[in-house]
Amino acid sequence: MPEDHKVGRIELPDTGYTLFGVKFGGENFDKKKHFQIQNISTLNKERWLELAKAASNSEEALIFVHGFNVEFEEAILRTSQIIFDVQYEGLAVLFSWPSKGGVLDYRYDGESALHARKHFIDLLRLLQSDVQVKKVNILAHSMGNFLVTDALAGQVGRSNPPQVNELIMAAPDVDRDQFLQNVEGVRSLTKGITLYASAADRALVASRTLASAPRAGDLFGGKPVLADGVQSIDATVLGEEMLGLNHSTFAEKRALMNDLRLLLSGIRPPNKRLTEIRAMPENAPNKPEYWRFTD
Repeated sequence: MPEDHKVGRIELPDTGYTLFGVKFGGENFDKKKHFQIQNISTLNKERWLELAKAASNSEEALIFVHGFNVEFEEAILRTSQIIFDVQYEGLAVLFSWPSKGGVLDYRYDGESALHARKHFIDLLRLLQSDVQVKKVNILAHSMGNFLVTDALAGQVGRSNPPQVNELIMAAPDVDRDQFLQNVEGVRSLTKGITLYASAADRALVASRTLASAPRAGDLFGGKPVLADGVQSIDATVLGEEMLGLNHSTFAEKRALMNDLRLLLSGIRPPNKRLTEIRAMPENAPNKPEYWRFTD
């Protein structure tokens, strides 16, 4: 992590630009200014478990599941940045599934997400049975939510299914009808579900076109998708890219980082949230239907 890190950003060296084969500009790596992945190595299962158990606080874990159009090293950097910014003290785990990392590879990524479901459930069981994590939290973005919700829905009704503390869904790229069908069962495996939706997110606009169906992360009639047991939040005001095609805004908004920190700290606000998040409708006499970020 760079010494001059700003909340929500992944500071990397400016690569400059190339014109007619000649490179212009750019800067060298500076540990005070830039993120750096110092080492990547492949571990066997036993060594991985050994490291997980040795973590300073392995009784609680947060799994980050990246979305469509994300390459492996970028997912590592994003996981590190989120964990640092929310000051998460538990075990941090990135579940990286084989995205091609290209805007035009949407359908390939969708198939890859489906094939990764079994491995995701295997990870949950490893954490809970072998590492003995008591609370497993999941933060999924975009198509990562398709993987997570479908994997969890497949465990409903089975003996000893994996349990999830907080399931946090950022701009879920999931068919809306499929989400509403699956969420009742998924809810039985979770303590709480929070959904951040956006009418402006570019990734959702692209997936809506490519998938030809409404997405659970969209807004409908000016509201996020509503389901029993799900706290839905309209995050449209945060901008066009909630970790979208350029993967910036979701993690760059301090208010959103603060809301995540509350959830991951066990403070689940049923009636009150941050001052930047308002209950909707604003004058509702009873429990709000949903929440909305304000300017």
